[in-house]
Formats: sequence, C-alpha cells, structure tokens
Amino acid sequence: MYKKWYHLISLYTSDNELIRDSFDKLNSYYSASGRYYHNLQHIQKMLLFLEKHRKLVSNYQLLQFAIWFHDAIYQPQKLNNELKSAQFMKTVLGKTKLTENKLNRIYELILFTKNHEKHKLENDFDAAFFLDLDLVVLSLQQSEYQIYMNNIRKEYAFVPNLIYRIRRKNILKRFLKLEHIFRTPLFRQKFEKQARENIKFEISSL
Repeated sequence: MYKKWYHLISLYTSDNELIRDSFDKLNSYYSASGRYYHNLQHIQKMLLFLEKHRKLVSNYQLLQFAIWFHDAIYQPQKLNNELKSAQFMKTVLGKTKLTENKLNRIYELILFTKNHEKHKLENDFDAAFFLDLDLVVLSLQQSEYQIYMNNIRKEYAFVPNLIYRIRRKNILKRFLKLEHIFRTPLFRQKFEKQARENIKFEISSL
C-alpha cells in the first residue's frame, strides 16, 4: 500500500518526510483496533476497482485521494467522522502542490459519503462513481456479504442488540426504497440486483 501512496502523492510533492509521515498516519488510523471493515483492505479494494475503470473518470488522482482519506477518522460513536476526515486531508495535502480548488474538491467528495442517498449528482459523474465505489461491498456474494455484516456489527459492538437491529434495518430499508442503489450505469448493470438481494437477506437476519 505504501507504493500506491508514494506514486500518488509524489505527483504533488518531493518531500519524502511528508510522504512517509502521511502514510504512517493513514496506516495508523486504518489499522486501529476495532477497524473490522473500515480498514486498509476496504481502501485497497476501492483503489483497485477505480484503477480498473480509470478511463471512465475525469480526475483520477483526486478520486484516489478521496478514497485514501474518506474513512481516515472513524469512530462509530461520533457523527462527524466525514468532516474530521476531510479536515485531516487538508492538513496533509495542504502541504503539497495541490491547488486550493483541488483540495476543496477532495474535501467535497469525502463529505458526500456522510449521507449517500441525499446527494443529487446527475451532472457529477466522478462523485457518483466514487459513491458507488464506497457501496460496492453491498454486492458481494452472500457468503462474503455475511462476513461484511459481522464486521459492521463488531464495529458497533457497544450498541445493544435491539437498538442495533432497529437502526440497521432503518438504514437498509432506505436503500431498498431508492429507485437505484447505484448511480452509474456500470454499477447498476453489474451490482444492483445482488446488492438488493443481500440487503433483503440482512434485513431478514436481523
């Protein structure tokens, strides 16, 4: 993962200390205890999928940065993780040659992940693609999806079972009410059906 980070950030800085320190900080965050799903494996999968389809997006590097930082700060008890992650991104990338406009774009992308379904992004393909990347886990094969379900529950181990079941069901039902879970044609065609089946399966198991 360090090589991926190095190749990306070195496009905008030659400060090796900043490159190393920023990776160490990201690695520390994503490797913290209690990170059963929101960890470096999640980041790696998103980066690999984006790399495979990089020709579809306009700002490949900015989407890579958004992926790296979007879950950097993750405390399930808090409601401001996305904001804190975006602010952390600016403290790191503000020391590079990235322009203010590009920093603000990455910041915006990270904040979009707070409430996926609330954002209308018909004219913003990169943002739509980024949010679809974040949700592709919903379309795993059912045996893998069960692992995801269990990992999310572990991250919320502090929540009593009854409350967790109620809140999780509410979140999942919101997805089912959407006309489309995924925003882009690629994701809809490949993943929409399986995602809906998985969500229904999880609701029935709660």
